[in-house]
Amino acid sequence: MDSYITALMTVYSPATSESDATHWFSTEDVYEAIKKIDPGTSVSLEDVYDSLLMGGFRFQPRPGTLGCEFRWMFKQK
Repeated sequence: MDSYITALMTVYSPATSESDATHWFSTEDVYEAIKKIDPGTSVSLEDVYDSLLMGGFRFQPRPGTLGCEFRWMFKQK
């Protein structure tokens, strides 16, 4: 899982606030991207969640959205 997060962090860094975020992804978005490049991987949604959290990424609902849909905040480098 570390190699996927390292690759992700070559393009994105953790956003420190919603105003700092340039992209908002769900755990499923990141999981599907990993599965697309490596269909045989045994990575789970829980692995993705834990790795993003350990990588310093934060999540919250997007500003202006209705409901409770959490997204990870990314900042493009």
